[in-house]
Amino acid sequence: MEQSPNNIFSPPSTLETVAHLRSALGQVMHIETHVIHVPPVDVIEFVGQLTVASEEAFGQIYTRFTELGYTPMLTRRDDGKEIVVAKHGIVEPTPNRNSTNLILLILTIISTVLVGTTLYGGEALAKFIPANADQGDLLALFGIVLSHPQLLLSGLPYALTLLGILGVHEMGHYVMARMHKAAVTLPFFIPMPIGLGTMGAVIRLKSPIKNRKQLFDIGVAGPLAGLAIAIP
Repeated sequence: MEQSPNNIFSPPSTLETVAHLRSALGQVMHIETHVIHVPPVDVIEFVGQLTVASEEAFGQIYTRFTELGYTPMLTRRDDGKEIVVAKHGIVEPTPNRNSTNLILLILTIISTVLVGTTLYGGEALAKFIPANADQGDLLALFGIVLSHPQLLLSGLPYALTLLGILGVHEMGHYVMARMHKAAVTLPFFIPMPIGLGTMGAVIRLKSPIKNRKQLFDIGVAGPLAGLAIAIP
């Protein structure tokens, strides 16, 4: 068995674990070397060349690695060598709590409509503002808007446009992640009753990235989807 300086004096349990991982990985990869980064066997890096496509390789080793109690991650160095990092422990996605996403979405709709109304209420809003009022007093403006709900209609175009772009952007990430069979949450919108009315939205990946192609596809899907709705 090939050993690096980091594991020459490894105990038998360490050697046995590495041997099992190498055996599983050897079916899809020509292994040149391995390094134990966090002894005894918490993080192990295998370097070599894949003998099958990266997606097929990850699919084959993931089941075997998790049976051994490890989570694999596949990447590539600048010199073209493939790297499989085995991290001790298994990532088990927790159930999604979509009620949180819904509550945050409702709060963000409210905050963006309020901000949109104060920005674009125009004459409809101006006639309710006292002549000596401080135009920068957002609390006072929000109070006026809430006292006259009909004014909220002027903020809807702003809110729908902004949330439409954000929502489509995040759903682009979400849909592509599901296409790659990655565990992912629905978008979390972040309300903020000042500035734009929101700090944006995020999704959270709950399973490991298989390879760079999956990472690229999920990453680029959001901007492309958002651009498709932003231009019109």
